[in-house]
Amino acid sequence: MERRTRRRIPVDLTVLFVTPDMEGVGLKKGSLRNLSSAGCAVESGVPVEVGADLALFIQVPRQVNTIKVDQATVRWVTDGEFGLTFRNQRPEEQERLRLWLATEQGVA
Repeated sequence: MERRTRRRIPVDLTVLFVTPDMEGVGLKKGSLRNLSSAGCAVESGVPVEVGADLALFIQVPRQVNTIKVDQATVRWVTDGEFGLTFRNQRPEEQERLRLWLATEQGVA
């Protein structure tokens, strides 16, 4: 059963992420495979656990600064991929993501 409230669109973007227990060891890298204003799927060889909280830095084309998600919770994990629900994001970052989705992908 589909529980998403917003349609995810296919993308191929670089994302950097860190978990609280990874602090001080540097950002980890992955590839976004789908994205909405409420969540995403990440492909990465870095192991994560369901329920873990991550901070994300999404690299989008034609923007100097990454789009930051302060807290995203891992909802599912499969071999080399995991899904996230965005839990905490500053309003200005939410708006940047919404505008990028609307402009680049035709989705609001």
